[in-house]
Amino acid sequence: MICVTSFHRDHYDLYARRFIDSWKTYWPKDSKLLIYQQEFDYTDPDKRIEVIDFDKKVTEFFNFRDNTKKLINEAAEGKEKNLYIKCLRWSYKIYSLCNVMQTYQEPVIWLDADTETISMIPGDWDIRLLNKHDCAVHWEPQQKHSAIAGTDFVHWETGLFVVAGTAEQRSQMTHKIISLYDSGDIWKQPFIWDGYAWADACQGVMTCFDLWESKPGHRAFGSKHVKK
Repeated sequence: MICVTSFHRDHYDLYARRFIDSWKTYWPKDSKLLIYQQEFDYTDPDKRIEVIDFDKKVTEFFNFRDNTKKLINEAAEGKEKNLYIKCLRWSYKIYSLCNVMQTYQEPVIWLDADTETISMIPGDWDIRLLNKHDCAVHWEPQQKHSAIAGTDFVHWETGLFVVAGTAEQRSQMTHKIISLYDSGDIWKQPFIWDGYAWADACQGVMTCFDLWESKPGHRAFGSKHVKK
């Protein structure tokens, strides 16, 4: 199994250290963890862990980063500035996972760096979670938002997100979501959370299994395997 995460040096002592320690303890010996590090020189002796310099590997991110930093600098203090700051932070997940999806053909499991594994993970957990679908994630119920009357939106809790699919499906999905950020159209969306962007990019491209529909004992969050 291939797992992937990303974190900044500021997050290591806050939660990422515990994430890595628990991953080493509970994930199978033949699994692999890709860490896209941000402004950090983290190294690890565990041969299952590959540390990737985000800025060197994901150079296509620079355009979105620079444009967003400009918006942050120009925005007034308060809600607007915080919105840009949050979207920039979450975008590292978008670009890291898309980079992996374009590099590997086998299923990959995204794990937020603030998750902690609390029991042994079975060797075929990625296949179990997919449940014969192209991807799997926790869906949140569709909600009607007063700001856009009568419109339903799907939000995904992407703290754990499993992606498989064909090479063509991966290419289409990564193109859809990266284009949203590169073009700046993300700022025209009703919501800038990555959970909305992923759900939209998946539409018409991949089938997605709602992990909340799994049996209670097999759910990724709220189960015996991973807590957040």
